[in-house]
Amino acid sequence: MNFLAHFYTTNSNIEAYKLLGVILPDVVKDFSKIHNHKIENDFNSDVVEILQILEGIKLHIKGDNAFHNHSIFLELEAKAKKVLKAETNITVKRKFIIAHVLVELMLDQFIINNYTKTIDLFYNRLENIDLNRANLFFEALNTKEEVSHFKRNFSNFIEIKFLYHLKENEGVIFTLNKVFGTIFDYNFIAQTDLWNEIIEQLKESLSEKAPSLLDELKTKLYE
Repeated sequence: MNFLAHFYTTNSNIEAYKLLGVILPDVVKDFSKIHNHKIENDFNSDVVEILQILEGIKLHIKGDNAFHNHSIFLELEAKAKKVLKAETNITVKRKFIIAHVLVELMLDQFIINNYTKTIDLFYNRLENIDLNRANLFFEALNTKEEVSHFKRNFSNFIEIKFLYHLKENEGVIFTLNKVFGTIFDYNFIAQTDLWNEIIEQLKESLSEKAPSLLDELKTKLYE
């Protein structure tokens, strides 16, 4: 799941630091690869904010597992793969990976356009975070590089508010380019019209199934 789907499927009154934990694996580069081992190996703390961040990380992992194995997501992903494969004018490699991320971004787009208060609540909740208190998490993990980068990177995340751009298809295409453009040596923005057509092809089925998917994930998250 992307940021807003993670937030939407948690309790809307989730504490700020727990929400930080929910999004941290997607905010910090290579978070799972670098930090999961330390967290899973009896990482203890008596600091309230750190404990809430840890709870949020567990919610993130549980939410992703439920989402990626859900029949509705698998159905939407399969359709996205089929549509991309059929579009021969798009020459980017590994369309199956792009299809996965495209569905995640479009789910956030659906939330922005249909549950309009969600994105404001998301950013408002995160603005309650004291960066010095949040940074205690990385200090406790003894991750010196991330201690030095977290405040700047998270401040930029809050200030730029790039999720608002996902409201329009161009924002989804821009994000795909940011994620995959350099890796796959492909300019998504140069083929904006084609990608816009693809997104529009997928919107009807996603819009039809998204409410059930999100509601079921809410239930699974707290089972």
